[in-house]
Amino acid sequence: MAHTMRLFWAVQYPPEQGKKLIAWLKKHTNSCIHPKVSGVRWLDPAFLHCTLHFMGAFPIDAIPAMVEQVNLLVLRGEAGMFQAELGPWHLLPRPAKARVLALSLEPKLELSALADLVRKAAIKAQSATVMVRDGEGAQHYTQQAAMHYQRANYKKAFFAHLSVARGKPASLQQLYPELVELPKRLQGFTVEKIVLIASELHSRGAQYDVVATVALERAEDI
Repeated sequence: MAHTMRLFWAVQYPPEQGKKLIAWLKKHTNSCIHPKVSGVRWLDPAFLHCTLHFMGAFPIDAIPAMVEQVNLLVLRGEAGMFQAELGPWHLLPRPAKARVLALSLEPKLELSALADLVRKAAIKAQSATVMVRDGEGAQHYTQQAAMHYQRANYKKAFFAHLSVARGKPASLQQLYPELVELPKRLQGFTVEKIVLIASELHSRGAQYDVVATVALERAEDI
């Protein structure tokens, strides 16, 4: 029986806008027909997102407390709706070892604040979830594991970006020079909520499911 779930908090790019973005990229690159860059896989347009905080294997029993804490912090006015905008292209984690094609995301201040908010909520919820190993030796989280999680995520570097494709370094490096600035209609969107997503790994990539949604307050309501 599973006691953990592979989770992350994220800001989602609007799915309908995501379909238009991926369609535009396919049209404005030759990655579908050029043999040298055929190793590029465009990501699911319905789940394009900016990861705020990746938690890895997170204790299922701690999920409700974490979501409740995030909701509470939002209601207290620590986060609200804002306009986001896609910026320059990036090869991540770095050009020489690129595995991901992404666009940077602004504004850094608001996105970093959201990332810090959900990170603190995750640490607090996990630290309060103390479990012991049962008689069958099933894997459980202990207070020691929670402390290790907190240390590993303390002041972790955050770079706001929207991944749009994955591939081999050589393929992404050859695709990169073809990329141009996105049209204005695809650059901006309103961040109205944050989502908790479960990620299950498969041979063809990760399968995503939304576990929880937290709506952000309008600026005039905060």
